Amino acid sequence: MLLGTFVLFSCENSEPAKPTQKPKEIVVEINAPHSVPLDTALAAKVKAFFESHFADNFFSGTVLVAKDDNILYSSCQGLGNYKCKDDSLCLNSNYQLASASKPFTSYAILRLIHTGKLKLTDTVSNILPDFNYKGITVEMLLSHFSGLPNYMYLTDEYWGWDEGSISNNEVLQLFNTHNPLGARPNSHFYYNNTNYLVLASIIEHLSGMSYEQFMQDSIFTPIGMMNTTIFNNKNRDDLINATYGHKGDLKPIYFDYLDGVVGDKGVFSNVYDLLKFDEALYDCKLVPCSLLEEAWTPRTDSMETAGGAYGLGWRLRNNNKVGKIIFHSGWWKGYRSLFIRVPEVHGTIIILSNSVRGQFFKVSELVNLFAD
Repeated sequence: MLLGTFVLFSCENSEPAKPTQKPKEIVVEINAPHSVPLDTALAAKVKAFFESHFADNFFSGTVLVAKDDNILYSSCQGLGNYKCKDDSLCLNSNYQLASASKPFTSYAILRLIHTGKLKLTDTVSNILPDFNYKGITVEMLLSHFSGLPNYMYLTDEYWGWDEGSISNNEVLQLFNTHNPLGARPNSHFYYNNTNYLVLASIIEHLSGMSYEQFMQDSIFTPIGMMNTTIFNNKNRDDLINATYGHKGDLKPIYFDYLDGVVGDKGVFSNVYDLLKFDEALYDCKLVPCSLLEEAWTPRTDSMETAGGAYGLGWRLRNNNKVGKIIFHSGWWKGYRSLFIRVPEVHGTIIILSNSVRGQFFKVSELVNLFAD
């Protein structure tokens, strides 16, 4: 494996590469131990779908599709850094998951609930004494019903791009100092990254360790996600097989001061580790099935819309062909991610991209691959 310093900085002074041919594609199919035979017809269908998409659209990233604990299809193409002509992506390349990090923060909170350190009905002001906003519960944060304003507007106004990386605690200090107005708690759904920043701070307060360390010790390591870490803008040199996000013109997007905030984003992972997380969810590992069902129960009534309803850290949709869909998408600094679970058919689709260029995938088209 390559050290993150090489991946991130070795080509920083060269011009962006302009490939004249289709980027290198690596296809690896690995069957995990399984009790259900590999569905070769479905595997062929999935492969044909993605190869057709790749032929018609620019794509830089990694894809994995699994069913019944079998990897039906896995593929990667493109470059980790388009300033590096030979920096080909591979199946163990790591990507910023962006908002697809939220299911991990939710999972950690559910873990604390399971171990008796927290309840969904606990109020944030009782957990974090310096938190000025009253009447907000843990459940409201998880479901985006807290009414808190977006922290990014506050930081842009009072911190600025030239003051260096900002941490979760420093953002909370800005909230306590300036008290930006929000909505009445539990009045309406408002998808807002501030909720998951606060949840990460709750994890730190209750565990007595950093969010990064808690996630590593209590979530990633027990599940076997050995290539997954929390990126907090201070550990750039520790990233392994890392990639850069890219603009539509394939220019890398470098990290900025908001990358110091975690909980709403920050998980760097690859498709194999995400599949391990998926298997842990199916097996109810670390968090009991009853709590997971709480997370997958909609708190909004829009299960039929494109964005879906929202549970506790997950988006939820109904599909008339394959049933309930549990998923989360993400976008941040040139990264796009999509993590989809289809429990009724034990199906999983993971797509990680490091470029905003090209047409991305529609959830409905992807899950319909399992329709037959």
